[in-house]
Amino acid sequence: MYQDRTVVIDFQQCLTTSEKIYIPTGNFAYEIAGFEGERCVLRFGGKVQDYTLNESLTTTCKIPIGLGPQEFKVKEYGIDFSSIFLYCKEPSKPFQPNYTSLILFGIVSFLALVVLVTVLISIRIKKSRSLTADK
Repeated sequence: MYQDRTVVIDFQQCLTTSEKIYIPTGNFAYEIAGFEGERCVLRFGGKVQDYTLNESLTTTCKIPIGLGPQEFKVKEYGIDFSSIFLYCKEPSKPFQPNYTSLILFGIVSFLALVVLVTVLISIRIKKSRSLTADK
């Protein structure tokens, strides 16, 4: 099982490889994509409740080859790459609107509309009174 398992990656050699690890919540995969200059490219990611071959390698790391071999523990959520995470970049997340701000904007807009309508009605009533007073 995964509890006592470790994965060793030699970033100096940067041998192209990939592996999938089954974990309690789904699967976790990583691949060494090869060299990019003086760095070794590692991609990894996982899918919750998905035990198929459709893993998503959503995080890309460019590790200095000077780190050499590194050992990583396999945890219940996947491989613990926390020691090299400063070399990693997660994908940018798609825009997600701030619903609290949208609701607040809607309430303020509604109140502004109520005030505007109230002012217009008030002006119309004053004009109406003014016309009836002149007669």
